Amino acid sequence: MLFAKALHSQCPNSQFMDYNCSTGTLSYSLVVSGPAPYSFTAIPAYPFTVTGNTLVMSFSTTANILINYLNGSNCFNNANPVVNAATFNSFFAISTLSPFTNSITCFGNNDGAISLTVTGSSVVLPVTYTVNGSAIAGSTLTNLSPGIYTVIASGADGCKRTETISINEPSDLNTSCTNSISCFGGTVNAILTTTGGVGSKSYSVNGSPIATNTLVGATAGTYTIITKDINNCTKTNIITINQPIAPVFNFNITQPSCPTSSNGGLTVNILNLQAPYNYTWTAPTNTNSFLTNIPKGIYTLTVKDASNCKFTNTVSVVPISNIQTTFITKPETCSAVDAAVTVNVTGGSLPLTYSISPFPSQSANTFSNLSTGIYSVIVTDANTCSLVSTFSIGNTSSVLLSITSQTDILCYNNCDGKLIMNVVNASAPVTFSLTNLPTYTTSNINNICAGTYTIKVIDNIGCYAVTTATFTDPAPYSFSVTGTSQICVSKSATLVGQANGGTAPYTYSWMPGGASGPNIVVSPSATTVFSLNVFDAKGCTLAPETFTVNVKAPITVSISAQNAGICPGTTAQITPSVSGGDGNYTYLWLPGNITTPSIFLASLTNPSYTYIVSDACGSPTSTTVINLQIFPVTVPTFSTDTAIGCQPLCVQFKNTTPTSINHYWNFGDMPFEQNVQDPFYCYTRSGKFNVKLSLTDINGCKVSATYSNYINVLQQPKPNFITKPEILTDDMGEGALLNSTANGTSFKWFVDDVYKGNSTNLNIHFNDTVCYIIKLIADNSNGCKDSTARLICIKPGFTFYMPNTITPNGDGLNDILLPFGRSWVSENYKFRVFNRWGQLIFQTKDIAEGWNGKLKGSLGLNDTYVWTVAVTDYYGNEHSYHGTVVLLK
Repeated sequence: MLFAKALHSQCPNSQFMDYNCSTGTLSYSLVVSGPAPYSFTAIPAYPFTVTGNTLVMSFSTTANILINYLNGSNCFNNANPVVNAATFNSFFAISTLSPFTNSITCFGNNDGAISLTVTGSSVVLPVTYTVNGSAIAGSTLTNLSPGIYTVIASGADGCKRTETISINEPSDLNTSCTNSISCFGGTVNAILTTTGGVGSKSYSVNGSPIATNTLVGATAGTYTIITKDINNCTKTNIITINQPIAPVFNFNITQPSCPTSSNGGLTVNILNLQAPYNYTWTAPTNTNSFLTNIPKGIYTLTVKDASNCKFTNTVSVVPISNIQTTFITKPETCSAVDAAVTVNVTGGSLPLTYSISPFPSQSANTFSNLSTGIYSVIVTDANTCSLVSTFSIGNTSSVLLSITSQTDILCYNNCDGKLIMNVVNASAPVTFSLTNLPTYTTSNINNICAGTYTIKVIDNIGCYAVTTATFTDPAPYSFSVTGTSQICVSKSATLVGQANGGTAPYTYSWMPGGASGPNIVVSPSATTVFSLNVFDAKGCTLAPETFTVNVKAPITVSISAQNAGICPGTTAQITPSVSGGDGNYTYLWLPGNITTPSIFLASLTNPSYTYIVSDACGSPTSTTVINLQIFPVTVPTFSTDTAIGCQPLCVQFKNTTPTSINHYWNFGDMPFEQNVQDPFYCYTRSGKFNVKLSLTDINGCKVSATYSNYINVLQQPKPNFITKPEILTDDMGEGALLNSTANGTSFKWFVDDVYKGNSTNLNIHFNDTVCYIIKLIADNSNGCKDSTARLICIKPGFTFYMPNTITPNGDGLNDILLPFGRSWVSENYKFRVFNRWGQLIFQTKDIAEGWNGKLKGSLGLNDTYVWTVAVTDYYGNEHSYHGTVVLLK
């Protein structure tokens, strides 16, 4: 059966869409208005049929086609049939994409469900369903296992629609932990990682819930983890958190030889830790794996390995010998010196030696002839280990000694303690002795200092008794003074006395003034030293404490006459000098109510000001009347020993300005100044020059004056001359001295101090290589004179000679062809010889080497040869010569 549905109309066309439920295809019809013929084009290309003015397309899947058409009236238009899932579903659809399908809640459960419904304009109710080929009652399936289900919906008209639906289950919950403890005995924040399940997870560890997926501070061991997802699905996992093997400290101990020796040692070997190690020993501090020269004791080692794991262990070091003593004593009979002791020793290495002062060392362990008292015995074993221990020897005396009265020390560090003693069963007379004190014959002893004393009484037959007494110093006694150490005039200072120790209450005495009490207020008019004595309840005191109260001077204002004036044409800063008080001043100028330390004035509108100064500590205010003035103008003056003369002109300048300082001179020929009071200055250039003098006058005013053209430096002639030619040689006979003097008008010539005339130029004659001192004196119209002198030397002239014949026969005459002359230099010298055909047969650059007439080692033929010579003279002139020579054998 076909169902037709008009989608929409657009002039000049009509569009229709049909659905064939048996085939599941859509049929699209486009009817074009207007006259024939008709043409159609599909973009993109898609099959269609045309009958008359109607185009038909068939769709079994989605498509988007643009159709252009043209009718017989050349009317152009287009249509755009859009075929998508919604187009199909609008006719017949099973709703599977909306939430009608329930997946399985937990892994392994069978609680999936499908709820079906159909929509679309072509659906004819009732609709029946089959799932995987089996009909179902109604439209809902429950208790489904995971899998893919094929659903067919059939309308009452036989139209069908098929869909596939997936029922999914979540993956199995599984919780694990990969964290491990890096250091033995440590903890780790272990993170639980879960796969599978649905949504967020919650955990319980060993039956106790945790807030996050982290086991905070977990130690090594096995944990039972129960994981629950948002569907309340649970899974139990067992995880294990591992740790490294426990470290092992193997100590190698070298025992000290004696209890007091420091020759022991410790070395440690570490197992089950990751090298390298960092060692830290305490007592003594050390960072090595060993300790040397150590005494007995307990040592603590902390080791940190490469993984930053830290472990601490302790080890006890005991000595090899550990001597212990016990004593068996026999008491002394009164003063008979008949006591004895036997020293029993355990430990130590035999043999042993014993020493009791003042007896010599002995190997026996019994000492006799001892008296009552406390003794120290030194026991030394074979390893030279020693033990010092004490024992006491009693007495069989029946004398009894007791203290009847003890008066303690009154004041700290005094020696005013007293003892009264009683003796019974003694044979008179008796004597008393106290530790470090002389003996007494009376039982009343005074002037005892603080300390513990052993008191011994001996009777006439040597029997004695001993007791002790302790005298304690009172608490240390001190007192001090604090207070205000600095005040201003008319102000007060509080002084505070503080006593400590001794016996309260205290009595205070202040001087001067005789005040009492711990605190006093004083108002001295000048700096004063106060003293304090403090007496405690027992009358104890110390040397007086002193405290100085410094009284600042009153505020004083002063100003010099120079600082109370105004330099003409300037603005003056009037700054009085203020002293005294606390330095934190407040200023007031009247009139004007100016509150700055200074005022600036350019004129005397007010010739008098009142200057009021106060400070922050309340010193009496200072009021000063300051009278001002405008200083008279000072004109700098100077004198010179000369003001005109030939160059160079040196002038002595002398400042004649009364009472002035800071003199700066500019002499007109240079841009700089000199800071000199009376300068001596030389002018090297000619001309007229201004002189400027700047200075500070008696009132502190800076003034200056310029004296125009004050110095006239007359131009000096500059005598000079040249020789013509420039180099004079002995072969010339004469030469000229050409005067090139600047600014000269008259001249005088001297040759070797002999006057030669006053002509402008001078000719000289010579015939030998000699030197002359030529002096030229020049004068000019200014009356200025100068001279110059030079040494002029006549040099040897240049000569050249060459033989025209050589006879190389070995007779020593004319055997060599060699040019010669004078005033030659060897640089650039070249001598060459050619045969008549122009072939080079000899050449040299050595000025002393000649041609011996040979060609390639043999004498040449009798013939005429051509030579050339290039030579340079002393003066740098180059000379070239050529000629012929005849060779005769």
